[in-house]
Amino acid sequence: MSSADAAVILRENNWQAWKAYIYPKLLVAGAWAHIDPGVVAPAALTSTSDAADRKEYREHHQTEGAALGLILSTISPANQRLVAGKSAKDAYDELKKVHAGQTSQNQFAMLQRLMLCRQKDSESLTAFHARVQLAV
Repeated sequence: MSSADAAVILRENNWQAWKAYIYPKLLVAGAWAHIDPGVVAPAALTSTSDAADRKEYREHHQTEGAALGLILSTISPANQRLVAGKSAKDAYDELKKVHAGQTSQNQFAMLQRLMLCRQKDSESLTAFHARVQLAV
């Protein structure tokens, strides 16, 4: 395998390289539309669904699976936990939110916000966790 074929794994500081790597992969798979603008899933199949509905449903889920599979196969385990259970678009958007703005100034500001978070005596762990997520 040549170095040009080597997979780029999304880590803390390589958003631009990963984005440049994953975009053509998603295009080739015919799955970029699941990321931008995002494809609305077809209605669930019922006993009255015709062949065209079944085909649309099957094709949607195949390309959604391809998009999500490409994303998951090129991100670190920590990022996989971050996007677990999300659609391809939601996973990409979450990764972008977390990684695209990681300049040293943004990281320092995030650290400052995190350091100010303390669980209040009357606050549940779930509420505290939600507040910490908003801070970072």
